[in-house]
Amino acid sequence: MTLKEIINCIAKSIRADILEEIKECCVVGIQIDELSDITSCKVLTVNVKYTLTGAPASQFLALIELDKSDGENIYKHLSLILKEFGIFDKLKSICSDGAPALTLKKKEL
Repeated sequence: MTLKEIINCIAKSIRADILEEIKECCVVGIQIDELSDITSCKVLTVNVKYTLTGAPASQFLALIELDKSDGENIYKHLSLILKEFGIFDKLKSICSDGAPALTLKKKEL
């Protein structure tokens, strides 16, 4: 088994644990941030926040590579991830750093 396979196996296990916790929640919130690294690779980080047994919980959910960093593209990728995790309908709040692509009204997120 290669290191990459081991990491993927661990990631699947952690993801399953997070999904089990989220299934028990009625509502969730997400925190998103779009950024570019030094190689100009555009990514979106997604953290999920929820209440677990009366205490707030926060987990890293996804790191999404983006083709473009406009609101429409961010929404497309974000909605796919939220649906994949089964939390799209539970989403009640979104927090961002206020970047223009995440806050414009028309044609944006």
